[in-house]
Amino acid sequence: MGVTHGGEVAPEIPPGGLPGEVGPSKLQGVIDRANGLFEGDFQKLVDVHRQLRTLKQAADTDWKQHSLALKKDCDGIIAPLKKLARRQKECLNAQGMLTSLFRDRAATKSTDPIPGCADTRTGKELVESPTCACAAGKESEGCKDVQPMADHVLLCSHLRDSLLPKQKLEQVFAEGGRCTVDLGTRFNRELLRPGQPEEFSITPSSEGCSPLLLLLNPQQGRMPRAMPAAVIRRTCDFL
Repeated sequence: MGVTHGGEVAPEIPPGGLPGEVGPSKLQGVIDRANGLFEGDFQKLVDVHRQLRTLKQAADTDWKQHSLALKKDCDGIIAPLKKLARRQKECLNAQGMLTSLFRDRAATKSTDPIPGCADTRTGKELVESPTCACAAGKESEGCKDVQPMADHVLLCSHLRDSLLPKQKLEQVFAEGGRCTVDLGTRFNRELLRPGQPEEFSITPSSEGCSPLLLLLNPQQGRMPRAMPAAVIRRTCDFL
């Protein structure tokens, strides 16, 4: 007989356990099995974490290599565009001076060509026409305000007003463009769907459980968001 804390006599427990109860050897087996399952899963987590760390290092290396090349290409687009924008006034002034050349040629009855105008029939290519002309107006009046003006458009005006818009270069720097890398870029998107991994619930075994367990069990931890995705976030403004 065993004696309890209050002095009462408790019955002896048979070595194999009471009828309907699990014996000590089976209990130990259950404990060992549970520990083994958790240890195995934990080791898998450790292995995956190690792989993710290796992948992150490889991603950082790739980013440093390819982002520099991308920046160089994008700078190669934006730099000439900025120069064209700064020189816009010069082109407008030159286009206005063309009227004086028409009047001068008419006054001298010259047949010499006036170079510098574009052949506007070439589509997306910048080609110079043999001479600036005024087929729809009078050169003696400077060919001023004559429409259409296709035969007396300077190369710089044709490039700025017609050819550049056809290139749609602004799309390169717009959201989703090749020269725009932000949190919306495909390789920066979260790998997990919204709300994950809330379905992976681990009930804490004590009040002093780790933040990881609280994170995996949102009902216990009241965490506002799920675990962040294993993705490298980069924001790079090339311009």
